[in-house]
Amino acid sequence: MTVHNKICGTAETPREKIMEAAMARFSYYGFGKTTMAEIAKDCGMSAANIYRFFENKRMSPPRSPRDSFRPRRNGWER
Repeated sequence: MTVHNKICGTAETPREKIMEAAMARFSYYGFGKTTMAEIAKDCGMSAANIYRFFENKRMSPPRSPRDSFRPRRNGWER
């Protein structure tokens, strides 16, 4: 089965395209047998590009330094 054929068309943003490709792969091959490189190939991009949008194949967004701070009235709090 070519998963790539199932995901073309509906995604509007790169993030959505990656999520669609990942969900198609996970549902067909399973989470454990799916690699970021395969997801990237289905999206027509490099695995390095996917890491700009997601930290790993669990599809969690990459962390930024600001993520470790909470907004407060008078500034930022750790």
